[in-house]
Amino acid sequence: MERLSAYSLTLLTQPALRALIASTGARIVPPWAAADAVAGWGRKRAAERGIAAARRRGLPFVSFEDAPLRGLLPGQGVGWGCIRDRQGIYFDCSTPSDLEDLLNAPREPTGEAEDALELMRHYRLSKYNGWDADGVPKDRFVLIVDQSRGDASVTGAGATEETFRTMILAARAAHPGVPLAIRAHPAGSGYLSETPGVAAEVLSPRTNPWDLLDRAEAVYTVSSQLGFEAILAGHRPHVFGGAFYAGWGLTEDRVRLPRRETRLSVLQLFDAVMLRYAHWADPVTQTPCSLSHVIEMLAAQARAYRMTSAPMRVYGVRPWKRQQVSRFLSGAKAPVRFAGPAPKRSKVVWASREDVPAQPDARIEDGFVRSRGLGAKLVPPGSLVLDRAGIYFDPHFPSDLEQLIAGSVDLPPAAIARADRLIGRIVAEGVSKYNLAPASLLETPSLLVVGQVEDDASIRRGTGPVRTNAELIRAARAENPEAYLVYRPHPDVAAGLRAGTVDAEREGADRIIADGDITTLWPKVEAVWALTSLAGFEALIRGGPVHCLGAPFDAGWGLTLDRWTEPFAGRREARPRLAALVHACLIDYPMYLDPLSGRHCSVEVALDRLSAAGTGQGASLRLASAALSAGRRWRRG
Repeated sequence: MERLSAYSLTLLTQPALRALIASTGARIVPPWAAADAVAGWGRKRAAERGIAAARRRGLPFVSFEDAPLRGLLPGQGVGWGCIRDRQGIYFDCSTPSDLEDLLNAPREPTGEAEDALELMRHYRLSKYNGWDADGVPKDRFVLIVDQSRGDASVTGAGATEETFRTMILAARAAHPGVPLAIRAHPAGSGYLSETPGVAAEVLSPRTNPWDLLDRAEAVYTVSSQLGFEAILAGHRPHVFGGAFYAGWGLTEDRVRLPRRETRLSVLQLFDAVMLRYAHWADPVTQTPCSLSHVIEMLAAQARAYRMTSAPMRVYGVRPWKRQQVSRFLSGAKAPVRFAGPAPKRSKVVWASREDVPAQPDARIEDGFVRSRGLGAKLVPPGSLVLDRAGIYFDPHFPSDLEQLIAGSVDLPPAAIARADRLIGRIVAEGVSKYNLAPASLLETPSLLVVGQVEDDASIRRGTGPVRTNAELIRAARAENPEAYLVYRPHPDVAAGLRAGTVDAEREGADRIIADGDITTLWPKVEAVWALTSLAGFEALIRGGPVHCLGAPFDAGWGLTLDRWTEPFAGRREARPRLAALVHACLIDYPMYLDPLSGRHCSVEVALDRLSAAGTGQGASLRLASAALSAGRRWRRG
């Protein structure tokens, strides 16, 4: 690895920052050690010392800085990547930079660039993504972008405080009668909050920039990265400083940048900045990663941040599960408090409890890829859903999931491609809700009837004429008198932990397979019959016909064979393809928790951890689970 001498205490003492730099193929060494070059971060005082030392030692200087996608909030740890420049730095227009060379010699953008740009637009990602405010003006407006006072990106762009005053006055002159809206920088302390002689609304810095760009009539900036994002959103921003994205034919420039002669497309600009100039690294594993991985992770973390940014009082969560639920719901560092049975009105409730009030503010429940082990055996969940409209297993009312599925018909191709990859991985790796040991082999082509816990909330709320496991088996046998019918009891029922035991052979089953994970059976399953079981969704992912005698979340969208549609009649009119349904159900709806970092993560990372980990059940929960199982067996005996 290239040895880089550092004159910055930060670079020398922060392991995470050194690991980020190591992902680019370099190693930080102290000032007295032999080195190939001198390194510095940005253009702060320590970096200036490094530049002077590089001159004295006759060594090149290498600049590092945060990549354009950093994280949730300013100042939060190490970001998801960095840029490395051997000539200058991208935000300093006074000298050449590696980025300028890349932009002056553009390549034909790759499919990776197209997909990444499409996903960044779809997930509405910015440098910082801790957005929790809705501050978009209702009427048309001109967006004026403020920046942090004294920031190197301002001085590097050749700008001063006077530049910002000139910009806002020019916007006022060019758009008479249109309100001006100033977007404050998330780090605060900007230039434009009190500009004499120009009335302008100051917007919350916690509003997603993409929401502002959607509604803005025009965009004015000095050198903010938001100008780059404005280009990606379809604007031609007015730029008053030497920003890295100015001078390439995509902006209205107020300064001349003579080294920039090439005329670029938006995709060429994106390709150079995000794929060729930036280096991406996972801050958890401290290893290089792809831009798509960063986008997936930041999209998951940003969504979880929005859902958990307010304090919560949570009712109905069993004591053994509270620690894990708290990890999910306190992702934005807002306090989470637990209580027992829910009152008539409460903030957040566990959705399957019978004492849930009619209209809570939100409901929570286990996600669809839950764990390696059963919840009834006190194995903590690795995914959780938080639904503010309803809950996925109650078809009588709309839910957030229902809205996501209906909207999935408009997903961009890159999001569909992501869901297709996820489907392929789930099938190849045999992923299910509980991910148990393999089941007994099934040699004969079969019709699979999936049993459930009969007092489960999804049965109470999601079934009609057919409500029990016995009725389900009889219905399947009546329509398929010659089929080889295999009955699969729910794992909790088979383990003796929940209600739902049935004499399946007397009701018409040819075989009962109660052990292990259901995924072992799929190769020989020709069709699935279920009430509301998640196994129907898992079968759907694998391409099999699914007969729904209840009303699960995946019924009614044209992908299943539905026998009871009364609860959602008139609502589930959209006809998404399977990948779109999977995107809504496994990417957009649940939150996932990374056990390595304790932070929210993408479904892809959740699957990585699932394949490498045990149950996640500590010693105290294992003892409690054993005692609980023994008590249930004693009561039955």
